[in-house]
Amino acid sequence: MITRFRSQDSSADCLRRPLPWVKATGRPETLSRKAAGYLRVFDHQSAVRFDKDVVILAKVICNLRNYYQQDAEQTAELILGVFNSRAGTHWSPEGVKLTWDLVEGFTPLLGLSDEAAVAQRRSADLEDAVVDLIAYTKSGGRVSGEDLRDLFAEWNPDLQFTPVAFGIAVKAVTGLRTKTLHGTRYWVGFHLPPMDELSDQGARAA
Repeated sequence: MITRFRSQDSSADCLRRPLPWVKATGRPETLSRKAAGYLRVFDHQSAVRFDKDVVILAKVICNLRNYYQQDAEQTAELILGVFNSRAGTHWSPEGVKLTWDLVEGFTPLLGLSDEAAVAQRRSADLEDAVVDLIAYTKSGGRVSGEDLRDLFAEWNPDLQFTPVAFGIAVKAVTGLRTKTLHGTRYWVGFHLPPMDELSDQGARAA
């Protein structure tokens, strides 16, 4: 039985939202070359320590179909011409095409580990944390971008982010834009509670 492939991210993240993944970029001929290169460096010895042959094949074909965007004929050609010579099991064209059909809609592991997908996950994680911060603000008034960002950094010391990424996340969560007054950028429409209340909230959040 072939199961959907999942990353090592926490189950809470999986429940909260689907993990974003991307397809490989490039012209069709470039994608085919990349796909062949992927098969040439595929580590069979490591793979067999964790998965059965049929699961290895499914994961590989999932990457070929959904990440490298190879059609059934291209996938069969790559498996028979490149993969089989390095694998312990030699797969038939019929077995390859059947697996190609079965992995439709599955998530390719290469699509999860692609730098673009990793960046999307970082943005999504940042927005999640911003949601928690905005929930503690009060409606009306304004707060400087620096004060809001400093508080966010205090509450999320392990989360790496840039000021630009933080601003984008706040805009995505609130739908608001900053306004400049006397050289200082403010978020208008909400404000931070008094510091003593923030301290209590920070303690509860921890």
